[in-house]
Formats: sequence, structure tokens, C-alpha cells
Amino acid sequence: KKELQLAYARNGLLPRLDATVLYRWVGLGDELIRADGTGVQFPGVGSTAWEELTGGNYQEARAGLEFGIPIGFRRELANVRNAQLKLARERARMEDMELDVQRELAMVYRALETNYELAKDHLNRWISTDEEVRIRNQQVEGGVAALDVAFDAQRRLAQSRAAYYQSIAEYNKCVALLHRRKGTTLEYCG
Repeated sequence: KKELQLAYARNGLLPRLDATVLYRWVGLGDELIRADGTGVQFPGVGSTAWEELTGGNYQEARAGLEFGIPIGFRRELANVRNAQLKLARERARMEDMELDVQRELAMVYRALETNYELAKDHLNRWISTDEEVRIRNQQVEGGVAALDVAFDAQRRLAQSRAAYYQSIAEYNKCVALLHRRKGTTLEYCG
């Protein structure tokens, strides 16, 4: 839009040539219209403009060319400079918006990778604590370990499960945010 405004402002620097054509019927008379037609033609007393107009006695035509060129170009150059300034401002604003989107996409992509790795780590932690709970329960049943050791292992298992599901939730939120930033949410969700 701003580029079109600049082109329009530059066109103001060009000379202007206009072609004009005019054709019209003219009605002349003492009165505009009367219910009973008088039949009197202009310039007679009692003539009506409507009768003269419909009679077609007074017609005129004109054709012409109008050429104009501004002298000094002060206003036109000011318009061009103003349009250039607005275009430069819009371009800078658009570049800032592009940089913001790039930065946001990079941050979301990094968070996506981080949450994926965290989910893998928490899954491995869950698997190892599940094995630890099984071993501690066997030790408690065999009388080798105290009951609090088994409870502590079960607490760590519950924490690892919660951490795993939390990292999966964060990962899914990052996927949604990534598609939102890319503008592909509707395509992704079908």
C-alpha cells in the first residue's frame, strides 16, 4: 500500500494532460415549466425553459485539452518525500516484526527440543525407579532392608512419573505454540 502511495506521489511530478468533452442541451425561458404549453419561443414573453429544452433549439458542445505542469514542484516533492518516509517506516516495522517472529520461533524450537530431551530423561528415571521399587520391596520382604527405604523408593517413583507427565505436557504446549507462531495451527489440527 505504501509503495502504491509512493508511485502516486511520483506521478504528481509528471505533467498533466486532460482531455475534456462536453455536450449539453440548454433550456431558456421566462419560467421553468407551465402546465399549459404556451408555444412561445425564447426570447418572447411567457416562454418556458422546459419547452426550449425539449425543443432542442439551444445545444452546445465543447472539446478541449488541458495541460498543466507544476512550477517549482514544492508540494509534489514534499509529497514524494513524505511517501518515501512512510514507506521506509513500514519496511523497518515489517523487518522488526520478521525478526520478532524469527526470535520467537527459535525460542519455541529450543524449548521443544529441551522438553523432548527432558521427557526422555524423566522416562528413563521412571524406568530406573520402578526397578528400584521392585528391588526394595524384595529386600523388605526378605528382611534385608527397612520399610522406610521402600517408601522412599516409591516416593521417587511417584516424583519421576509426575515429572515425566509434566514434561510431556510442556512438550505438547511447545508444539501448539510452534504451530501458532508458524501460522499452521488449523492445518496441524485438521
